[in-house]
Amino acid sequence: MCFNALMQYIVFIAYFAILLTVGFIYYRRSKTSSSFVLGDRNLNYWVAALSAHASDMSSWLFMGFPAAIYIYGGGELWTAVALMIFMFLTWHYIAPRLREKTALHGSLTLSSFFASRFILPEQTILPKDRTSLQVISSLICVFFLVAYIASGLVGLGRMFESLFDIDYRAGVIGGVVVIMAYTFLGGFLAVAWNDMIQAVFLLLMLILIPVLAFKHLPESESIVTLVAEQSSSDGLFSRILFSASWGLGYFGLPHVLNKFMSIDKPENIRKAKYIGLTWQTLALVAAILVGVFGYKIIPDLDKPELVFVRLTQFLLDPVLAQIVLCAILAAALSTLDSQVISAASTLSEDVFDVPPNKQIWLTRGGIVSICCAATGLAWSNTASIYELVFYAWAGLGASFGPLVLWSLSDRVISEKTALYGMLTGALLSGIWPALPGFMSEAVPSMIPGFLGANFIIFWLSRKEQNLDSSIRTSF
Repeated sequence: MCFNALMQYIVFIAYFAILLTVGFIYYRRSKTSSSFVLGDRNLNYWVAALSAHASDMSSWLFMGFPAAIYIYGGGELWTAVALMIFMFLTWHYIAPRLREKTALHGSLTLSSFFASRFILPEQTILPKDRTSLQVISSLICVFFLVAYIASGLVGLGRMFESLFDIDYRAGVIGGVVVIMAYTFLGGFLAVAWNDMIQAVFLLLMLILIPVLAFKHLPESESIVTLVAEQSSSDGLFSRILFSASWGLGYFGLPHVLNKFMSIDKPENIRKAKYIGLTWQTLALVAAILVGVFGYKIIPDLDKPELVFVRLTQFLLDPVLAQIVLCAILAAALSTLDSQVISAASTLSEDVFDVPPNKQIWLTRGGIVSICCAATGLAWSNTASIYELVFYAWAGLGASFGPLVLWSLSDRVISEKTALYGMLTGALLSGIWPALPGFMSEAVPSMIPGFLGANFIIFWLSRKEQNLDSSIRTSF
């Protein structure tokens, strides 16, 4: 028992050491604000692709999604389908245009890009100006990202509590200290390279468990039969709505979109697209099988979010199990670090105005502040990972997704119109879960938030165009 416990700590310490080493390597290479925040837009397409998808999935891939499959069965397959479809659309239509336009405007964050893009032709914005849209969008971004980071910390704390039998809060603090350390040192480049390493590792581990689990099933069992045996999910229409709401979120996730902004050449986005989508497809299929096989092999779990953990412990000896369970840590860290650097960057770039030589240290201060705020939110250990991730996902998608889509069009849109649209999406997605159950349970918050924001932007921009036409006609 003592040997197994010692091996647990050795495995995790070695894993942490690798992450910190990458942070030290890129500490010397991140000397300017552009390199610390966005890697000087010089990221290899392999790194960009894998880090984008790893930062998207988080502990939801190992804990939240398999738990949903375990509880609801085949209805949750629609979520995976929607994620793959909408991620393809994001890579194909948004990524190349976003890379080109943000480089053209010299924007390091989404908020600074919005400030440059959403102005009328007669307006001029100086580089040092902080517009209302820029500041408010950055604060909304930080609010929802802190909730998202907290969900990952909840997963970390529960994992350490389950594996090491240590206090949940000690696990949260341990995880956040490691994230803060290498992100503080190496910035965006350390985060991107660590995410790529973790993407490869967690995919291999995620595939291994369902392969081993399949060998423990009776030969007469089939995957289709196992899915059918599980409890039925909601109706088809409801499932499609909820699945589409997950997919729409991709259009507005800052920690994923900044990977597109950082890729070295726009023409490499096509290669990155196929690499990333292949990784995502394999990961989602493996996560589905974890939930399906877990339901058959270990029924009646008290905490379905631990189905991957319990399967791993059931199928492997303790030492190998610890190596595999590092994958959950990889999943959580690969999202948390991207969200931390994204939130800290938008605070330093879009809210505060400091001399360029102090910009990096302001971003590092933001990293510490963001980590502390998320730790406070995760402290009570009461939230469902699935629900907390969806709340943040919907908030970011509804707030920024419409702005991203409109920013890539040729339509002339004012800052005020973009601001009202963004606030509509943020407010609707934020308050929707608090509405009466028949509304919030039937329609996910992303749908009214996303549609409401697009309607406001379209309606107000039409009014502006009509007003401009009438003024021109009168002269």
